[in-house]
Amino acid sequence: MAHVELFLDLHDRLPKELIYERELLICRM
Repeated sequence: MAHVELFLDLHDRLPKELIYERELLICRM
């Protein structure tokens, strides 16, 4: 169960980081 929760936590965190990096790139342009 803990392994599944960790996986879900990672999956939930990754998109936010990708969106953050994408916004940084857009702001740089």
